[in-house]
Amino acid sequence: MNMKIRDVGVGSTLLLLGSTMLAGCAVAQQDPAPAPTVAETKATQSSALSVDDVDDEGGADDAENKTERRFRRMLRSPIRPPAHVAGLNLDHGQFGLTFEEITARAGTPVEVDPPNDFDGRFTAFWGANHELEVTFNPAKGNAVTAFAMGPGYTGKAHFRSRCGGAYGDHEYTIGIGTVERDGQPFRIPFSDAAEIDPLVTEIYDAAIATFQPSEPPVTSCHAARTCLIVPDDGLDERIIGLRGGIDFYWVTPVGSTTGPNLVYTVWRPAD
Repeated sequence: MNMKIRDVGVGSTLLLLGSTMLAGCAVAQQDPAPAPTVAETKATQSSALSVDDVDDEGGADDAENKTERRFRRMLRSPIRPPAHVAGLNLDHGQFGLTFEEITARAGTPVEVDPPNDFDGRFTAFWGANHELEVTFNPAKGNAVTAFAMGPGYTGKAHFRSRCGGAYGDHEYTIGIGTVERDGQPFRIPFSDAAEIDPLVTEIYDAAIATFQPSEPPVTSCHAARTCLIVPDDGLDERIIGLRGGIDFYWVTPVGSTTGPNLVYTVWRPAD
């Protein structure tokens, strides 16, 4: 089943590792890069092989197994929008990471859709369940324009309230099946238009404070056109998007109680 990327929305990112203090304020705890498995660690301790030369069971690995293990790690990698997803940095080269470069990392895609009739962009899928869905622009050297993650992708985005901001001190986590504040589900009441914008603005403010701190706060991200709020896109799906140089979006089926089934970034390098 093809997932749908809504091409809406610019970028650079602040990488935060660990929990620290910045000017007296806590910084969001970020997931580190996935660590080697126990089997991998034992294998490297008992042989001259590197982690890249052993499989998850600790045996000698061929190229196909190495690619598969690398792909599994990609699916566990944290999300640091807009550029860092699946262990990749989209901010590469003139226009962004290319189809060929992602293929060298993730292996051959399981499916590639034909170019569309409008501008020739095409979408490739990695993983048996299309866990990664990436759209490329041939007019810019097959560079990535949108990167989506579906069920099976377990990495999350973590970010924290602005220091001394209007919304208190909270930490937010967003990923497949997860929209949380301080470890608890953070519900967006789509049936109440008056409440949607303040809650999404709260999330947006924390995200820009973490990933794009040069962006100024706004009192309404909807009015400032720095967020996207779609209660129903006509396909029984709800979309929330954080712009302002973050370009991070999540899609939730109408009536779902299990959270987003798609998260994605839109990559728009300066050119």
